[in-house]
Amino acid sequence: MGSIRQLSKHLILRGKHPVCGVKRPNVDATRELDYVTCKRCRRLFSSTLTLEQQKLREDTRMRLRYLTKDCRTFFKVRHDQRDWFHGDHGDRPIGGGNFLTGIGLLSALNFDAKVYLHLVDSKAFSTEEDRLTVKNAVKGLEAEVKKVAQGRRTRWEAPRIGGCNEQVAFTKFAQSIKPTIDLGLADNEEAGEVWRFFRNALAHMGWPLGMVLVLKSERSSPEAERILRAGPKAFWKDDTTKRWSFNVDRLLIEMDAISDWLSEQIEMCPYPERVESAAAWMTKDLMEVPKGVRMLTVPDCPTR
Repeated sequence: MGSIRQLSKHLILRGKHPVCGVKRPNVDATRELDYVTCKRCRRLFSSTLTLEQQKLREDTRMRLRYLTKDCRTFFKVRHDQRDWFHGDHGDRPIGGGNFLTGIGLLSALNFDAKVYLHLVDSKAFSTEEDRLTVKNAVKGLEAEVKKVAQGRRTRWEAPRIGGCNEQVAFTKFAQSIKPTIDLGLADNEEAGEVWRFFRNALAHMGWPLGMVLVLKSERSSPEAERILRAGPKAFWKDDTTKRWSFNVDRLLIEMDAISDWLSEQIEMCPYPERVESAAAWMTKDLMEVPKGVRMLTVPDCPTR
């Protein structure tokens, strides 16, 4: 198994598929995981998965599954419980879950993007050395500059260990997944706009800089899904107003396929150290639990 993966690295760097050795025309050799579409490569790699790959794949799928299930609740209620949904709810009317579904799905994509970034560019994440570099640089500043660097509103923050530029991670992820799942983002600039206008605006200000839409609840959920798949992508930009729209239902029905795509990237990654890096990053925050706080495992949770 080790020799297969060592040979794979050699072939990838030469711009070839990692198993069959077929030349990949017009492909940048640094895009290491685009060979996932090769059935022969995928078959062999799937049969040689390491324990770390299997665990990372299953842990990743579990997180995405639970996020998606919560978001799907709104979709099912709107389309399969229409009488109750449109009924009289007194002086406390209910919404369709547009914003909450949007936040939940974009959080899931944020997680996906970071896992993928670990597989293709693990050096994009901050380390303890990076933190020390910033702290030591601040210590060596002149008094006036140091005052700015340590001010309450102008503080120069040392990077969080394991942190990365989330917008960059998302743009890389959106463009890499595009041949399989098109979210409606033409390039990195559009992906960056969507990230700022929807994910950042909703998460930090509670209000998007664009329309957040759902499909009207006039059909059952299976019929609604068929309509959505025949319609526009999850994100689209009006040619006249240049304003973005985000159909959260359209993104919701793509989440299983996105999870499958990311699983394939994990299976096909020939770099064990990157898989280990992603797994360590995923579990780091779970391990740092304050004393006196009991972590519930999935089976412990009564609402699942």
